[in-house]
Amino acid sequence: MEKLKQMSLRAQIFSVLAVVLIGALGMAYANRAELIIKVMGIAMRAAEPTAPYREIEWQTGVWQGKGAQPPNVIVILTDDMGFNDVSFHGGGLIETPHIDRLAQEGVRFANGYAGSALKTGRAAL
Repeated sequence: MEKLKQMSLRAQIFSVLAVVLIGALGMAYANRAELIIKVMGIAMRAAEPTAPYREIEWQTGVWQGKGAQPPNVIVILTDDMGFNDVSFHGGGLIETPHIDRLAQEGVRFANGYAGSALKTGRAAL
């Protein structure tokens, strides 16, 4: 305590700033993956901004097959992706608004299983 009283005001300010800077660098290092993803997302949006939303006029055609028209099916196959990596599951570091909309308007099959822990998802399909 005596040494702290003897330090000049400039030295005290420098000491506090050094501690704050070391703490901030430690937090940045601990969260480096999230920071890299956020910075890359900001850079990508700045380089190629997203076009504004516009309605799509779908072609209307007559079903030419026999029986009832089959449903439209979209299979999204990704490799090395966890359950919580998309934002509609409540987490994820990367926002996925288009996949979220597909999930909200369609049917989700949430119980998928990998064919093998040592093989890729492409081989299991």
